[in-house]
Amino acid sequence: RVAATAESALLVAAFLHGGFFSLWAVCLSPAIASLSTEKNRSFAFSLVFAAGIGIGAVGGLVGGYLPRLFSLHPFLLGATPAKRASLILSCLILALAAPAAAKIHLPRMPRDRRKTYPRSPFVLAFLSALFVWTFATGAFNPFFNAYFAGPGHLPVERIGLIYAAAQLTQVGAVLLAPLCFRRIGEVNGVASMQFMTAAALAALAMTPAGWPALVLYPLYMAFQYMSLPGLSSMLMTRVGEREREGASAMNFVITSLAGMLAAFASGAVISRYGYPVMMGAAAALAALAALLFRGLMHDKA
Repeated sequence: RVAATAESALLVAAFLHGGFFSLWAVCLSPAIASLSTEKNRSFAFSLVFAAGIGIGAVGGLVGGYLPRLFSLHPFLLGATPAKRASLILSCLILALAAPAAAKIHLPRMPRDRRKTYPRSPFVLAFLSALFVWTFATGAFNPFFNAYFAGPGHLPVERIGLIYAAAQLTQVGAVLLAPLCFRRIGEVNGVASMQFMTAAALAALAMTPAGWPALVLYPLYMAFQYMSLPGLSSMLMTRVGEREREGASAMNFVITSLAGMLAAFASGAVISRYGYPVMMGAAAALAALAALLFRGLMHDKA
């Protein structure tokens, strides 16, 4: 996608990227679940997500300054070639993950094991609430850099710093999540974090897109990701072992569909009414998702 310039090549590359990424996304939750127990599963998800977010924070910080590095001696690249060189370097780093992943040994499953899709009332309620939640967060997340670059008038390196700060805040929040779940339960914990996400996004909608928003955006992302370990653990624990792959696939389909629809709708709202209206509506949907999780599901005894 970085090297392609023709529209048809970009579409094909984007399609292949989405297909390969979906394999990783669907496999991740069942893999973590198979390597953990019900007692430590929430912590396992928190640890994996926190590690990924923390490394992503470093990547965001470095990525914000790489184009400037490639524009200096001895590279002396123009603005567009410098960004392209930065992305190609990112691709090379990404490829290094494959040999490490190949060394992970998961528990061997029986040969006659059949992968099925769960059909319980819990899964239907979970996916319904998850759709609303993903639609709410997916309305603003794809546009955060455009928000800070447009109304906020911030340069690329400052946006990289904002992204890194948000990532570091998420690491601490995700690692604290298991303590919250242990005290008030997964359902109450997830719902509380979703309410806090809605409140942070509502405050962000009422704040000028400048330096005051730099504090609210990391808080918004921290509360949002703090609920992620609980959501993943909840789904993997409450379905049968042989249904985990199917449940993970259904989870990915719902989040992808909701995110796609949210981005499409959000772009239309932004172009017509502006960012504050879109962010306020997304905050209301996030609060609705919290009510749905709290009302449709109950913590296990």
